[in-house]
Amino acid sequence: MTDSEPRMHCSWAGTVKTSRAKEGIRSRCRARIKECDELSAYNILATLFNYDVSGIPQVIDELGLTQSFYKLSSHLDYYKEVIHQIADYLGKKQVRFWELMKKGYKRPFIKEIEHFIFYTNDTLEGVEFDYCCHPKVGDEIVAFYKDNKAIIHHKLCRKAYQKILNKESMIYVAWENRKLAKFRLIVSLYNRKGALADILSRLSMMDLNVTSIELGIKSSDSAEYCQIEVESVETKMSILQERISQKFKLVDIINLDDAYNH
Repeated sequence: MTDSEPRMHCSWAGTVKTSRAKEGIRSRCRARIKECDELSAYNILATLFNYDVSGIPQVIDELGLTQSFYKLSSHLDYYKEVIHQIADYLGKKQVRFWELMKKGYKRPFIKEIEHFIFYTNDTLEGVEFDYCCHPKVGDEIVAFYKDNKAIIHHKLCRKAYQKILNKESMIYVAWENRKLAKFRLIVSLYNRKGALADILSRLSMMDLNVTSIELGIKSSDSAEYCQIEVESVETKMSILQERISQKFKLVDIINLDDAYNH
């Protein structure tokens, strides 16, 4: 079976055999990320100033920022500097097609929600993930702005790429800069309907990010053991062990950071 057009996935870089194939995939993925960064930067500025994105390239070009402009979507300090340069530019020139500083423009601010940092001047009430991609902590991400919420996508998601091309509203997003500790949990899973869903719900309420699940590593008539790997802002294993043990039967807990480093 063949597709109607050639396709390439960045995840293939870890499975192809030759160094030429690996570098070819990585090179194309780096180029796609840079393209997404540049296009996203225009959309982010357009959302910030509530203006048609088509008018922005002229200002960026006159400011001499075209070559470095792609950094705006992933470097907050650069983003802030561009805003200052645009403000200075508007103070010196009359730009009839762009009334950025008219009444109603609000100064942007940093807002932290869950594991994300946003820089926006819009009301932001929550974060959602679309069904098409599932970015893990540290992955390259973009955020679209809709109905006062940030919709998070992986930067290499095809649906996200189409949204970027369609110039949908976007805001600056980055992962919160805090180290997440990794742990492996061995949990007793009682043989009843909904037991796993209950455990996952409790882990979520404890602000633990589940990264993998392995079922049936050991079993008996009444229960089976499952292995769950999680990420946590709590780095002390003893504290996390006590918190988890209060919620359900924890057989063992292993600090994966220590396991990887020794």
